[in-house]
Amino acid sequence: MVSLRTSKGLTLEELNKRSAGRLPKSTVSNNLNKNTLPARDFVKRYVRACEVDDDEAARWLSAWQTLSRPPAPAPWRRLVAAFAGTPRTLRGSLPRGSLLAVIMAVVLIAVIVWWRENPAPPTAPAASAQHCNTANQNLITAANGECVGVTDGSDGTDLFGPALRPVMAKIAAANKQAVKTGRYVTIAFLGPLTSAPDGGQDFTGGRAAHELEGAFIAQKTANDSRNSLKVRLVLANEGSDETSWESTVETLKTMVGAPHHLVAVAGLGLSQQESVDAARLLAKPPAIPMVADIITADGFDATGTIDGKDKIPGLARVAPNVSDQLRAISKELAERYRLRNGTADDQPSAALVRSEVTFNGAPDLYTTSMANAFKNEDLGLARYLKKANLNFGFNPKATNTAALLKSISDGLCGKSIPDMVFYAGRATYLPDFLDLLKKRSCHRTKITVVTGSDAAVLPADLLAPDDEAPIEVIYVPLADPKHLDSQDNPDRGLYTDFKDAFTKERFPVAHLDTGWAIMAHDAVVTLTTILGKAANDPRTGKEIMPTADDVSAGLTILSSTNVISGASGIFNIHPETGNRSSTRELKPVHRP
Repeated sequence: MVSLRTSKGLTLEELNKRSAGRLPKSTVSNNLNKNTLPARDFVKRYVRACEVDDDEAARWLSAWQTLSRPPAPAPWRRLVAAFAGTPRTLRGSLPRGSLLAVIMAVVLIAVIVWWRENPAPPTAPAASAQHCNTANQNLITAANGECVGVTDGSDGTDLFGPALRPVMAKIAAANKQAVKTGRYVTIAFLGPLTSAPDGGQDFTGGRAAHELEGAFIAQKTANDSRNSLKVRLVLANEGSDETSWESTVETLKTMVGAPHHLVAVAGLGLSQQESVDAARLLAKPPAIPMVADIITADGFDATGTIDGKDKIPGLARVAPNVSDQLRAISKELAERYRLRNGTADDQPSAALVRSEVTFNGAPDLYTTSMANAFKNEDLGLARYLKKANLNFGFNPKATNTAALLKSISDGLCGKSIPDMVFYAGRATYLPDFLDLLKKRSCHRTKITVVTGSDAAVLPADLLAPDDEAPIEVIYVPLADPKHLDSQDNPDRGLYTDFKDAFTKERFPVAHLDTGWAIMAHDAVVTLTTILGKAANDPRTGKEIMPTADDVSAGLTILSSTNVISGASGIFNIHPETGNRSSTRELKPVHRP
């Protein structure tokens, strides 16, 4: 691999640039200077950065696959050769009993030689280490040590971290029962599933546990129904930063048809470029339909306008997009300040804090979409930005993000102090930012932070009423349990049924607060609803095995009275955009 790069005349800096920052020097050095085989995803990214053609890239991956397999058992022809090496005259002159003894001795020697050369079971340690210490070739140990790839849970419940252990055990058991029936299809849940070491609420395992818990309830409900078709739910981990999306999606593409019968993908991860790339690859033949659960960036739908490229056929989503969220907040702010000031012209001011990339440098489509929505005149929030004219960029790739956030918070105490901050960033940095706002020189002046649904992950005790430093955070959650459990919710029964099933499985009720479990449930329910209808032929009354094409077709007719009854309420899927449509009113949440 080193020779490949040098033959192309590429420096390490050029290699990193060609990989869009995914092959920094340290990563290349760690992979090429160790005595173990690099991960498949690294090899693929490396050879592509060297700009080899498709045929040569395929040869590299074929070579990797060969090297990753355990050594083959010693061939039995050694036994034949050993006996054939005995001089014929000697064999002919030996008494019959002696000849048999020689044969038995040769067999014994051959067995001993084979055992000494192959002391391990079929999965040799070297190969197992490359596959997360399992025999599953669809699991890969990534360069950073994370386990990525596809599993049905039978390979172990600790593969993706401790936070997912309880739900993975339940999914593995449900999958085993589904396969036993002999009549099942597979849905893959794709996303960044690797858990944080402490299992806390974060962008990886903490909230991924919420998602999988919701997805499992949908699987269990479908499998407990009278429909003989059962659902097998496999977990497809792209890694905590989604950089292993390509190898994971390519594995899913091989699972269409027998024996896996993969018919759809749910989840899809966060609103970032890797998720878009994964969706586009899934949409290519053999196309696999998708239902995203927590993707909210404007344009990240079947239209493909998120990055100005082609459409993404077969993509639907069940979460409200960023513009819908901010439109609800804009409506409330208009009422608030109209009542306070007596006139709509006397508006308060707002500063914009925005980030455009993720911590690994990839485009962050969620934050960019939110920044654009804040500046969108049609949504009604741009007028608050014009008065203060304060615009701060925040780069998560910076070494000292705390210093950046402090400079921003200090910048809010100038000659004119803004009433609000429009925060177009990830919630992972929001606790530090809120803490710095409390410590700024003008901390006694109340400030309101307006942001997106990501803020639902903030710990419940993060914001307590503080007269010395009054701060309010406003956001629209993907699904608010308090609103869904309200008597005012016409679809309350759907939510309470889900909640009862959720708690019956001993999942923490607090995991419902982020809305991720609810959205993941509804994404899988969308698919199981389609599968339930596609599994029966109305002409003959006989049961049939649905395919990915049946699911794709079903996603385009979820309008009018063809509805999805999810935990978040009754909703439709727009036949052209794939976006959710419902009568559910989005209501902002205020904290504290």
